[in-house]
Amino acid sequence: MSLTSSTSSGASSVGSNATAVASGAGVFVGGGSELAAAAAAADVTHDVLIIGAGLTGLTLAHSIVNNPPKLSASSSSSSRKSTSSSEEEGGAEQPSSLSILMLEARDRVGGRIQTIETPVHRNPVEVGATWVFDHFRRLFQLTQSIGVELMPQFIKGKTAYVQPGGGSFGSPGVEWVSEGYGGADNGQFRVKGGTSAILAALQRDLWGGEAGDDPDDGHVLTSRVKNNKNISLALRSPVISIVRLKGEGVTEVTTAAGEIYRARKVVTTIPPQLLMHTVSFYPALPGDFVSIARDTSTWMGDSMKGIVTYEAPFWRHNRQSGSLYSQEGPFIQMLDQVSTDGEKYSLVGFLNPSAFIRSSSTNTPATNVHMNSVGVPEANRTEADQVAYEMRRRKVVEQLVRVFGEDAAKPLEYLDCYWSQERYTVTPPEVKAKNEKAWGVPSKRFGRQHNFGHKAYRRTDLHGGSLLIAGTETAPESAGFMEGAVVSALTVGKILGFL
Repeated sequence: MSLTSSTSSGASSVGSNATAVASGAGVFVGGGSELAAAAAAADVTHDVLIIGAGLTGLTLAHSIVNNPPKLSASSSSSSRKSTSSSEEEGGAEQPSSLSILMLEARDRVGGRIQTIETPVHRNPVEVGATWVFDHFRRLFQLTQSIGVELMPQFIKGKTAYVQPGGGSFGSPGVEWVSEGYGGADNGQFRVKGGTSAILAALQRDLWGGEAGDDPDDGHVLTSRVKNNKNISLALRSPVISIVRLKGEGVTEVTTAAGEIYRARKVVTTIPPQLLMHTVSFYPALPGDFVSIARDTSTWMGDSMKGIVTYEAPFWRHNRQSGSLYSQEGPFIQMLDQVSTDGEKYSLVGFLNPSAFIRSSSTNTPATNVHMNSVGVPEANRTEADQVAYEMRRRKVVEQLVRVFGEDAAKPLEYLDCYWSQERYTVTPPEVKAKNEKAWGVPSKRFGRQHNFGHKAYRRTDLHGGSLLIAGTETAPESAGFMEGAVVSALTVGKILGFL
């Protein structure tokens, strides 16, 4: 799949210090206002367009930018100039031999990696992907190459295993097992400063800085051309259609705001099931591929994370690991997430959503309430949302008191994140039902890793070879983990000729 760079005669040069500009719903990062205007008007044909700026998309962009293509770009691209702000280029004009554009639906990068600071305690905690295991070879290599440090997951001390039917603190229903080892001995690590440190390092590598809040345009990054490759990012740009133009060797990608971008190669990192329900394709994709993608589980799609912060790490004082495993919940798995500096104290883990929904009728939240206090801040919650939040908080604290005793009775704060209600992760139920009725296919339920790593995702003939499917669900190894996201990016990078 050769990459040939091309720009229309109307394309303008890009200023090195240009900031983000809004074009419809999109916020351009790293391309400058002239490029934004040109690209939005389909005046630029990008060599690679990456849909999604999560770990897969950012790692792929990192691989493209930092590796020379196996096949040289066409000589026509050498006439295209762009001002570089990179230190090694010294601000001199350099030929931009390749153009890479990233489109991200959210107003942030990272996808299902999201580190937040708790509002009261200001502890960086993970509401998405968290752990790095010692067999994650590519992820280890990536973190080392971009200067991100890992630390062992704290597991020393006694771990609580709650039997069916539960029991209270000190009862036989709560079994305490002394682990006696740290996370490094168990092959389990966390990222120092939070998993978003990986995202921040990749952004610094690509654009020389992190996204920062801008009151008018959203997120801003410093623009630069690196290694003769122009890399741009548009936030708040959900894609709705991908059309391969017959006979032109070009694909048009359209966003919900009506912006149209042209590219020779398109890589989508949208979860396959969400991709099938929210993006239209012309020509239509092969039926066997569509069936596989529609029936592919979504990593984190049914996950609900809970965060509880305390004034002090009482569990450590009591020679407990902070780890909890329960077959009933609300927490079904929980671990210590004390901050990197050891001064802020949280317990974080996976919740069982049905533990809240199957409550008595007076406590059962309505199906249309938000079970996501991270995604819906208190100021934006409806009365029903707030009632449901208070019920979840109460049930979580009751569980922790049953397991850990009165030390757990007074948390500083409780937060949760239900990824099933995150619209750029999981197809909204009403959209899914409408599509399935239109397609004449029955609604299906399947396991958490159904069709993960399917060989169909390594097809190189979609849309005549111009469309590639990526993302952790598609990875041939470690699908459904951060390692899978990196493996997927490296697999596509190799297909494109950069690895």
